[in-house]
Amino acid sequence: MENNLKKRVMWRIYVLFTKDVIFEHKGYFILSALVVYSFIFVSIKDVMVNTPKDDLTHTFNYLMVALRDTEWIMQAMLAGAVIWIGVAISKSIYKNLQKFRKHSLLAKI
Repeated sequence: MENNLKKRVMWRIYVLFTKDVIFEHKGYFILSALVVYSFIFVSIKDVMVNTPKDDLTHTFNYLMVALRDTEWIMQAMLAGAVIWIGVAISKSIYKNLQKFRKHSLLAKI
């Protein structure tokens, strides 16, 4: 009985630790899920072979049509990744601007 209790307690500790790690680094887990999902369900070789190489506008149109014709879950994951990257870049720019303003105000004094 004591061994069973010890296993249940340790199992709960492992689950809580894993949950904390995932929530602390959720962006990396979302991005890795996107990469794994895309490698499983998207044929990168076929995309590279069929991509037009003559003009950048044709390539852009091809990628937009390919994105439009993918499953909704892939579209949602790509949109989430783009939003996540945009938020991360915005936070970085905001922090750098605050540092710059702080240093420039101290330099004037």
